[in-house]
Amino acid sequence: MLPRWCSKDGENIAPTLEWDGAPDNAVELAVVCADPDAPNGTFLHWLVSSLPPSVDRIDDGEAPAGAVEARNDFSEYGWSGPMPPVGDPAHRYFFHVFASNRPLNLDPDSGLDELNRALADCEVARGTIVGLYQR
Repeated sequence: MLPRWCSKDGENIAPTLEWDGAPDNAVELAVVCADPDAPNGTFLHWLVSSLPPSVDRIDDGEAPAGAVEARNDFSEYGWSGPMPPVGDPAHRYFFHVFASNRPLNLDPDSGLDELNRALADCEVARGTIVGLYQR
């Protein structure tokens, strides 16, 4: 379960994420958080790109210098935490870390479609963890 402080009901701070094992041929990492259980389809909560492959964690939603935080589906840049409809069963929040063997060239107005197109022929690794949140 994601803590309340991560949500829009709380402090709205992304949880610390930590990973290891970026491949030697990785040039860029990207991090995504999306809710596939949202009423109108997958809802983007966070997209961070332009992370160097040496980065192995993001502390409490603080994207490293030089990272690009895209606009999420709340129309806000950076992290916007869970806020599923009251009474819904727990929603799943998929946190993905992607490694690419070339620059993705995403900008702050890029979304999941642009990320998926950019990764189509250059994704070399992926890691996923799922958090749950319910109101």
